[in-house]
Amino acid sequence: MKVRMKRKHLLYGIISFFIISIMVVVLVVPALKEYKVERMIANGDPNAGQAIIELIDSANTTSRKIRLIEDFVLSSMSRSEHAVYIGPNLTSRIDSPWIEFDSKQRENIMIYYFTHSSPNNNWRYIEALDQYASIISEEKGIDEAIAFVKQKNEELYPNGYDVYSEPWTLKLPELYLKQGDFHKAKEELVAIHEYEKRRVKEKDFKYNPSWQWMTYMLRILAKEGELDEAYDLIDHWVKDEREQRIEYFGENEMEFVEWIDHTVMEWKSIISQASVGNGNEKGVLTGLIKREDGTPMQGVYVYLHDASSQTKHIPVPETDNHAITDDKGEFVFENINTGSYQIGLGLELYHIDGYNLSYDQRQVVFVNPDQEADVTIEFTKIIDLFHPVNGEAIDKEEMNFQWEQVGGADYYHIYLGVKHDGVVMNFFYDDVKTNNVVIGKEEWKERLITSITVEDDTYYPDLDYYKKLISGDVEFSWSVSAYQDDGSHLSSSHGYRLSKETIGNLPTFSFELEKTKADELFLKGKLKGAYELYKADYAADNNNVYALAMQTMLTPHVVDGNVGSEMYGAALKELALTTKEPHTYMNVLDYLRRQEDLDGYKEWFHLYEELLTKKNQSVDMYEANRYAKILFCLGDMDEARKWFHYLDKDTLSHYYVGDVLAFELYNGIDKQNVMEIAKTYKENYGEHKDWESLLESITYDADMKHFIEVYFGQGWEQAEELLPTITSKHNKAFLRQIIE
Repeated sequence: MKVRMKRKHLLYGIISFFIISIMVVVLVVPALKEYKVERMIANGDPNAGQAIIELIDSANTTSRKIRLIEDFVLSSMSRSEHAVYIGPNLTSRIDSPWIEFDSKQRENIMIYYFTHSSPNNNWRYIEALDQYASIISEEKGIDEAIAFVKQKNEELYPNGYDVYSEPWTLKLPELYLKQGDFHKAKEELVAIHEYEKRRVKEKDFKYNPSWQWMTYMLRILAKEGELDEAYDLIDHWVKDEREQRIEYFGENEMEFVEWIDHTVMEWKSIISQASVGNGNEKGVLTGLIKREDGTPMQGVYVYLHDASSQTKHIPVPETDNHAITDDKGEFVFENINTGSYQIGLGLELYHIDGYNLSYDQRQVVFVNPDQEADVTIEFTKIIDLFHPVNGEAIDKEEMNFQWEQVGGADYYHIYLGVKHDGVVMNFFYDDVKTNNVVIGKEEWKERLITSITVEDDTYYPDLDYYKKLISGDVEFSWSVSAYQDDGSHLSSSHGYRLSKETIGNLPTFSFELEKTKADELFLKGKLKGAYELYKADYAADNNNVYALAMQTMLTPHVVDGNVGSEMYGAALKELALTTKEPHTYMNVLDYLRRQEDLDGYKEWFHLYEELLTKKNQSVDMYEANRYAKILFCLGDMDEARKWFHYLDKDTLSHYYVGDVLAFELYNGIDKQNVMEIAKTYKENYGEHKDWESLLESITYDADMKHFIEVYFGQGWEQAEELLPTITSKHNKAFLRQIIE
């Protein structure tokens, strides 16, 4: 059969082919290139920066170039001052991936953006100005950055300021502060203040300075020694803010107090930090920051924190006392107040790519009059993991964990984790003397089931979690830390691995447990039958701890359906006495606490403490705090005081300072003496609380006494219900801090 094609049909086909080809070139290919770059960024590819440059250069329209610059370049520049900040009791890092650009290429891109985009109603343009000014300051010097900001302000806002973009509005005073010219910074802040007052008055609004404006001004006043003026400024701000919030938002007095406390406490801490160097006696602090092979680390920002101050905020170089390491890795603070300090480090990711900090972040450095204090901070190489790695599926009878040997290490801790519902639960092997450890299947099985307890919201063991473990439907992760005999930390396997040279192996593996007949029934949902078989397996072999653990886990599900039953409690106790593992003892304590069996709790706590003593371990701080509250309820105040004060006053993770202070107030200790106690607990991890200023204004009364009794005896949720009944706003602020 002959098929004839008319010329017009052939022409239509050719035209369609060319149209489709053009569409592929114009739409599909650029989209694929963009997707490829996005994947490179997500995977932390070190060549992502160059790929972005090539993508922008290949864009065939100005509007596309502008969009690509905004999406890939400006977004990567929009982050905090330091990629990573490591301080006395907090660490922060950027969430966006690391993208490195050549400085000249970045400058050309920014100039193109400013030339071809409009500032009108374009917040990205103003944000770009702010970021580019910071880049100029870093790469060409503060004077050039100041000139750039002045030029752009004259071009864009000849009659005032861009009040809708505060970072840009405050850029000039920020740069003056960075330069150390407090006089010009203050003049600029005052000018902004006056302009804003006139502007909002025309709109019939009241004006109160912003948080950032206040922060800059307070730092300047503190640096100038004008502390009274600084505190007066805070008082005026609080008064005006109270009036505005009540007028515009209808907030009552109590709501305002709760909102404002944290802000005022942070400002007072900032004043304390910024006034460092205003005292009479002076000293010098020098230091060296290097890698373990002796390579100096240049360009690290070093911040001084007053060791006696509770709040350790994340500092910025524009306003906080700092030094920068030179090409020898050295830094110096001259003419600083004598006293005790702690050090914070502002780092870029290239500083710590493949390395982690071995220096104790809590270490206190003492600066004495007319003397030079010295400190050395070292970053050690991340430990490489050899086996098992990269998602390996282990099917052998034994698991052989191997890692890089660390010079000078006396022992290692191995941490193993399994993820369930987005949470990684850990258990570990400690005091491993060599750089490998062999774990048999049965030992792994027992440790895995007995070391982690996963419960649902009703305290029942979570069956889904245990089914995933037994079926092998989980991925495990692991890490190693190296220590010396004195407890000092040398290095770890976890840290930043950002380049091809440091990426290393992924610390993941999978392991399917060999299933018993009881396991098969359990996975099929036949819980009663599985329970009976686990019970029989343990009866046949009393060393089968796995069977005992699974029997215990199933007890409340199939025997009497009650996690508060005596049978479940008995099963938990048998498991604890058999395994001799601290975690299983804590499960018993948790059960007894829920049953409000205070005497039973006290008895088992002593057994738990004896076990830890034999293992040369310390009581878990959470359990120590709970035990102190149990003793309070039993009326044993002397023993309760011992356990409320159990933790070392310099311990970083001391969550319970408020409990200590509440206990002492309840026991009749004078408020001034309680404030002295508060001064000894300076290292408070997590939510930083200025206990001294809170205590200063309280009045201990019957309402506070009742609140503390409910809090210690029934828990924070029941105590929280009493807060509306507390009439004193100062008492209420103190008690709210305790339960938070």
